[in-house]
Amino acid sequence: MDRGATIGIINAVVYPLAPPGRATALFARDGIVELVGSEQEVIARCDHRTPLLDLKGAFVFPAFGDTHLHLMEYGRSLSSLDLRMVRSISQLIGLGRRRVEEVGSGWIIGWGWDQEMLEEMRFPNRHDLDLISRDLPIFLERACGHVGVLNSAALRALGLMDAPAVAGPFVEVDRSGVPTGVVSEEALMWVRSRLPEPSEEELRGYLKEACGALLSRGVTWVQSDDLSVFGSFKRMVEFYLGEDKEGRLPLRIDPIFRVSSLGDLEDLEEALRLFQAFKPRWCHPGPVKLVLDGTIGARTAALREPYSDAPSEMGFLAFDHRDLRSLMAQADRLALQVACHAIGDRALEQAVECFEAVGVGSVSGLPPRILHCQVGDPNLYSRMAQMGVTADIQPLFLANDWKIILGRLGPHRARNSYAWKDMMEQGVAMAGESDAPYGPSDPLEGMRIAVTRMDSHMEPEHGWMPHQRLDISEAFWLYTGGAAKVCGRWRRRGSLEVGKAADFVALMEDPFRVDPNQVGRIQVGLTVCGGRIRHLV
Repeated sequence: MDRGATIGIINAVVYPLAPPGRATALFARDGIVELVGSEQEVIARCDHRTPLLDLKGAFVFPAFGDTHLHLMEYGRSLSSLDLRMVRSISQLIGLGRRRVEEVGSGWIIGWGWDQEMLEEMRFPNRHDLDLISRDLPIFLERACGHVGVLNSAALRALGLMDAPAVAGPFVEVDRSGVPTGVVSEEALMWVRSRLPEPSEEELRGYLKEACGALLSRGVTWVQSDDLSVFGSFKRMVEFYLGEDKEGRLPLRIDPIFRVSSLGDLEDLEEALRLFQAFKPRWCHPGPVKLVLDGTIGARTAALREPYSDAPSEMGFLAFDHRDLRSLMAQADRLALQVACHAIGDRALEQAVECFEAVGVGSVSGLPPRILHCQVGDPNLYSRMAQMGVTADIQPLFLANDWKIILGRLGPHRARNSYAWKDMMEQGVAMAGESDAPYGPSDPLEGMRIAVTRMDSHMEPEHGWMPHQRLDISEAFWLYTGGAAKVCGRWRRRGSLEVGKAADFVALMEDPFRVDPNQVGRIQVGLTVCGGRIRHLV
């Protein structure tokens, strides 16, 4: 933004989510809020160069944050083979064949299938995908992003078909020891890292697509886990910093550093030096992410007792306690926040115990975080609150998961799962995340689900575990002030106060007054990031 650039809004209902409360106008200079007050006060500060927007009674709020997604994968997914609505393997094959006819060469990438939604109620395998193509390599990820399937051509291209070393817990093999094509967790990440790297131009395309979709939904800042998917930490950090330097970042991006070994921390330190040398405006280091387990849908989330519908399975833990404590301590030494992916109660317990042992946050001053935090119990939530451990929850996942939770976990554990109200009442600070593309990034729809505990068909009738519903103000806070506080960004984001970033959204209806079932349908009329209009209806 040019020095001295200004913007004003009038004739609005401004909810700053901070004292002194509602106003009718707002003025910003150089991307910073300078005044929240009356129309007369704002008009007095405008000059002939100031865009002055008459919002005709629209409702203005701090812009939304998405505290955990995969930005570049989200952008790629918008042009990839979309399998979210597939209801049978034969339908999946048909869509795959159509994509092969369209592209004709290269890798076929798709995502979004869910075996729980398929007639066959099983994972697709390489034999199914070979019916799409025996020549082009194919890689299709499950909706959760923790399981994928490859066809024979892809297995050969990656050197997996005949290699005996691939047999293991994350590469499924048949009775003859031959890979079925199904990979999960560490093996899935290995596959992702060996796909052809996109060019810089392709990366810019992914970035543009993802940011456009986010801004249309009022999201102006994200924390994104994609540094290890499209190349090295160094390559992706250089890409983001280059886009920042050229003024091509339309929203704020905090890259997440996914770490699985001390070697990854060495790469991370090199990336941090790039940030220090560049001094970026819109791109700053996010947390270190440690993936402790998998997902409920794939039965890879680590549980303390077996899955109710699979008594021989309890999921997995990616780290032993000693290694996890070491990684946490090293990340904290670098003054970085630590965020643990923990979905099962065994993974949550491990994270809490290691946070306690290491004293995470003592150097960084940033609260330790649990990403997802789906299965737990009151004791674990109490320990989290006592230590200041926060939670990034995913209301949007409940819309799909409620149908399987009772079967997977049984009634006792289900009662303590997705327990947002209990966590909030215990004192656990929470933020809203989407995990896009593995869930849709739509904060308003996330708020609707947090308030109603219903899916898009308004089921179950009274909401799943309705005692865990949040009220609309609590749900709204997840994506505004709560998100900023959980991420340690409250000084600049999360509310509309003098001195904070001029990031705001104008909604065409008041979410505090509409029917809770309609909150997800409210139109975003305007999105402003850093004082710049990024979306306008």
